[in-house]
Amino acid sequence: LAAKLFASHSGSDFPYLLANTAAKLLRASYANAPTTWQQWAPTLSVSDFKQHSIVSLSAFSDLATKAEGAEYTQGTASEYRETIQASTKGKYIGLTREMVINDDLGAFTRLASALGWAAANSVDKAVYTYVEANGTLSDGGALFNSTAVSTTGGHANLAGANAAVTVSSLALGEAAMAAQKDPSKTTVLGLRPRYLVVPYGKKQFAWEVLNSQTDVAQSNPQKRNYAASLGLELVAAPNLTNATAWYLFADKNTPCIEVAFLDGNQTPYIEEDVVFMTDEMRMKVRLDFGVAATEWRTGGKNAGA
Repeated sequence: LAAKLFASHSGSDFPYLLANTAAKLLRASYANAPTTWQQWAPTLSVSDFKQHSIVSLSAFSDLATKAEGAEYTQGTASEYRETIQASTKGKYIGLTREMVINDDLGAFTRLASALGWAAANSVDKAVYTYVEANGTLSDGGALFNSTAVSTTGGHANLAGANAAVTVSSLALGEAAMAAQKDPSKTTVLGLRPRYLVVPYGKKQFAWEVLNSQTDVAQSNPQKRNYAASLGLELVAAPNLTNATAWYLFADKNTPCIEVAFLDGNQTPYIEEDVVFMTDEMRMKVRLDFGVAATEWRTGGKNAGA
């Protein structure tokens, strides 16, 4: 039927026959893609493609003792700023008149599904590429570094010794995050890790460390597993390319990495058109998003082993 209609009707009639089905396939594939970034990184909405400042972890000064009859003293707050910016990513697929007449619609629907998966994977890959790139933040320091916070650009959120996921290494990561201070470097924030993000190849071992009743690294069967008490959620990320490095992130309410979508729209925009001179139907997909670290204190890294 499609072949007959394409052969006897103008090119502009044809998109209505296929576009609705292809768009549904694309969106379904996008929604069902096995991405993991949503488990630990929150989203935010931006209204344009400009850089947007994110202010986080502003700690108010401690309350002061008020003497009888005296006035209250004025407090101060400190802040930390990073920027995030969305940009457009997209692709298109084409279907020629010859493909329709040769009954190759199956190829087009498979391409539509593949494009939906690619759109979802593009966001997932962008998040983990950003994490592994370990870029420089506004204070001049790399996102993860082991330099003391007393030094400009120092974050003290990179483990000094490479270690696999163990009870001991998790405890050290927990302590390092809890010791982070607000931008004034006077108030301890007491942050707690919520997510353990590992490369997919380390999933089984990390799961055993978190869920065993006893410490898997000890021969003493009476030694309880401290890691089980941390309440960490395990995220195994296929798009992490480093086979050993692992990460700790705090709760989404105090995020380290955020993903910004234009106008908060996380669904790909789909548009169809027919090229007049070639009778080719094209389906275009675009998604406007950006990834950035908005707070280094709520993340930690161990290069692993």
